[in-house]
Amino acid sequence: MGRLGLKKMYDSLAILLANRQVSICTAAAIIILIIVDLFATRQIVYLDNTSEITLFALTVVVGYGLGSWIILEYTRRVTANLRSKSLLINMIHWTITVIQFFSLLSCCLSYSIIV
Repeated sequence: MGRLGLKKMYDSLAILLANRQVSICTAAAIIILIIVDLFATRQIVYLDNTSEITLFALTVVVGYGLGSWIILEYTRRVTANLRSKSLLINMIHWTITVIQFFSLLSCCLSYSIIV
């Protein structure tokens, strides 16, 4: 795959991530995962070991990985004009990006220790 193919793929991903419906569906999936995880923690929903590991992996991959990346990319596109005018908003955006990166890194490390 050459540079032109990678650019086309990135452009198509950028168009998809700029869509508001994708961001809303991602946020809904994250909320549903959090609710199921809370029910499992409070033992309202009983899960066996395999289901717990699956739920944890989904939470890490969807909640901290793909989901946060999609929502962060959407907010980056929506607030581009505002961030160019305000240094504070730009610093907040980059701080959140760095925090999300280290949060994902720590979750991946903890998952590799567990498994």
